[in-house]
Amino acid sequence: DEANQAHEFSLVELHLSDTITKDTSDRDEKTVLKGERAAASAKAKGDLAETKASKAEDEKLKAEIEATFKNKDAVYQQNQKIREDELKAIAKAIEIISSPAVAGSYATHINFAQRGSQAASFLQMGRSRRRLTSAQRATELLARRAKELGSKALAAVASRVAASPNFSKVIDMIE
Repeated sequence: DEANQAHEFSLVELHLSDTITKDTSDRDEKTVLKGERAAASAKAKGDLAETKASKAEDEKLKAEIEATFKNKDAVYQQNQKIREDELKAIAKAIEIISSPAVAGSYATHINFAQRGSQAASFLQMGRSRRRLTSAQRATELLARRAKELGSKALAAVASRVAASPNFSKVIDMIE
């Protein structure tokens, strides 16, 4: 009976030592796995923080681009309106210049220039004054529209018209 007890004791001892070895091995594996998971978690948290920061920067850039686009679009639309108004003012100036009074004055002016050495009659002088008045009206219209629209280009056209006493270039362009 003592031999059986010794044999049973050695089996229990063997079983317990195997269980302790296996449990120690399992514990070590779990410790390694826990460390790997903690490292992966820390890396994922770092990636998440970096991604959030990158997203915030991208959203800020997007907002800036959209604001710039809105500003440029508004300026473009305003410039289109100004261009439209400038074209209307130039069309009105062309209408004034091509009116019969101005056209008659132009024909007289060309005839006067072709005569060369002959003196101008009083009738021609009167037409020249009417033409000057039409030119002044066109200049005033262009200047007024340039001021209303804040257009430098239209103001430059008005000053050229005012500086040119005979309007010859403009008349040539109309014809």
